[in-house]
Amino acid sequence: MSMGQRQAREKSIQRRAALKAQRKQRRRRLRQAGARSGAAVAVTALGLSGLGMAPALAVPTDPHAVADIQPGTTSSRPGDKAALGNTVYFAATTDAGGAELWKSDGTSAGTLLVKDIYPGTSTDTYTDDEGVEHTYTYPNSSGPTGFVALGGSVYFSAYDPTHGRELWRTDGTPNGTQLVKDINPGSSGSMYGYGGYDYAGNSGDLFAVVGNTLYFAARDEDHGQELWQSDGTAAGTVLVQDISPGSTTETYTDDQGVEHTYTYPNSSSLGDISAAGTTLFFSNWDETRGRELWKSDGTANGTAFVKDIYPGTSTYTYTDGQGVEHTETSVNDSSPSPLATTASGTFYFSATDGDHGRELWKSNGTAGGTQLVKDVHPGPGSGTSTYGYSDAGAMVGSTLYFSGYGPDQGEELWSSDGTAAGTALVNDLYTGTSSYTYNGHTETYANSSAPGGFAAVGTALFFSAADAAHGRELWVLGVGEPATGGAVPVTPTANPACAPATTASADAAAKVSQAKAKLKKAKKSHNPAKIKKAKARLKKAKKAAAAAAATQAVSC
Repeated sequence: MSMGQRQAREKSIQRRAALKAQRKQRRRRLRQAGARSGAAVAVTALGLSGLGMAPALAVPTDPHAVADIQPGTTSSRPGDKAALGNTVYFAATTDAGGAELWKSDGTSAGTLLVKDIYPGTSTDTYTDDEGVEHTYTYPNSSGPTGFVALGGSVYFSAYDPTHGRELWRTDGTPNGTQLVKDINPGSSGSMYGYGGYDYAGNSGDLFAVVGNTLYFAARDEDHGQELWQSDGTAAGTVLVQDISPGSTTETYTDDQGVEHTYTYPNSSSLGDISAAGTTLFFSNWDETRGRELWKSDGTANGTAFVKDIYPGTSTYTYTDGQGVEHTETSVNDSSPSPLATTASGTFYFSATDGDHGRELWKSNGTAGGTQLVKDVHPGPGSGTSTYGYSDAGAMVGSTLYFSGYGPDQGEELWSSDGTAAGTALVNDLYTGTSSYTYNGHTETYANSSAPGGFAAVGTALFFSAADAAHGRELWVLGVGEPATGGAVPVTPTANPACAPATTASADAAAKVSQAKAKLKKAKKSHNPAKIKKAKARLKKAKKAAAAAAATQAVSC
């Protein structure tokens, strides 16, 4: 692996770690706030004049929860979304089904499970510090993400144990929810990580549509991770360009002193894919400029670097485990991350230039037309976030909606018309403050609804947000129930055969776990006959579980 690829991969790992840490911190804060306040928070339309800020654009100010998909204060965590007609598609998590594909028309009754792509349950066993063995069972999850609409379908990535994480499509029905192509044949999948994170560490920026073509980053054993396109068919899902051709050979010596040589294909470092008009925007990393803004018209000659937003290098010093001090220099990254695009070709994104933190930017595809819109959180602090739930935005008409941060309101719903004066807070959905104490220190911070996963459906804006009453659920702005209406729990509809099929699948999965345990015990006995019999039993159990899972997929 080259030095550049190592650095790219290390940056991706660090960014994912930051994402995981921030989500964990938010969940802790929401639990603490929920424990202090069991009362429901009534969401009302707030005027902006008392907040000391420029007034927001003339838009409806009635955001409210659509449905309490996972009832109570536990969150269903709706992720990124895409609209098809009057319906929005997204992933939501429930105790019964895990993270799977859902849809909503903006009403509680119209918020439904589309398909359980990876049905059944899994069981894990662990031993605690006292030597006590614990077994727990949890629902399997396909973890759909990266939703984008094209034609009469919504495309996304999802996981199943047979194909790994691959490209899927749905028309909103169970039978119309299908794998498009197994790009990297086998169970390893063509897309990175649970949730389908790209090389830049984002989960909602996997796909973009230009004309009638879907563009995305995927990997296979011959090319590594590169730029692909699809027309929605297996035959029409092909590699666009091998941006980093060739392969790399490395040698290492194991603990026994044996030398090993392995060869792997070179990979590009595509991420943050978005489209504005006929232009495809994405971030890419190289050793000279770091991760910066690129564009493409879908051809090799039309693929080019746009602007080095955060030029130069940074130097830092650290001490290793032996007390030796090291100094390293790395190229700066603006790490542009898409928010939304306009029909006229304006690309809105968040980026950092070293002076303003991560803020709102826009670009028309030229260096001169790539500019900071507003320093939402003045100074080096960041006014936008790409490390939590809010790594995207959406356009409703000519208005951009996104998650903005200020120390007085936390992360809340903001809007922009592309100018500094027209960029303002829309509504503080989760008001008040919370405090927590650690090591004798008490910290107080503004509560955050942390809106994210935005999708526009006509004049309505769908997004996920949190408050103390509901946890993180699906919200809508500009349509549906009154602003003060409560969220109604939703029970997904299912075929009559779904319940028994689900039970049968769970029973079959349990028998697989039992067979694995018996095989483990047989191996400890070192009895060949017992081991052979246990292996045969496990093989039979796995076959039965696969059949049961297939029946459940059809029934549910």
